[in-house]
Amino acid sequence: MIKVRLKGGKSGEVCGFLIKWHATGIVCSAVSALAFNTVNSIDELTSAKCKVAMPRKGGGYLDVYVPEIDSGSCQDASILMKAFVIGITGIKKEYPKEIKIKQDKTR
Repeated sequence: MIKVRLKGGKSGEVCGFLIKWHATGIVCSAVSALAFNTVNSIDELTSAKCKVAMPRKGGGYLDVYVPEIDSGSCQDASILMKAFVIGITGIKKEYPKEIKIKQDKTR
């Protein structure tokens, strides 16, 4: 089971996510690709910088927070985070037994 927590910001927008992996296979690969592409895209294509926490060995989780989304100072990063939400929701629709999504209201 893959657990995803979408972190709500002060403005009500999603400003980060926490993913805990306990799975392998196509769903794990899809979630991993989506998550890392979102982080890399925000860092490379916007003025925002993701704060990322993840273990060096063994994997298991990825914790991402984008302060610029929370403060409302980077619309481009906000759009990319919305794309992540659309993508992760789509994966859940295809594999409802393998992924759980929880959304926080505010940070």
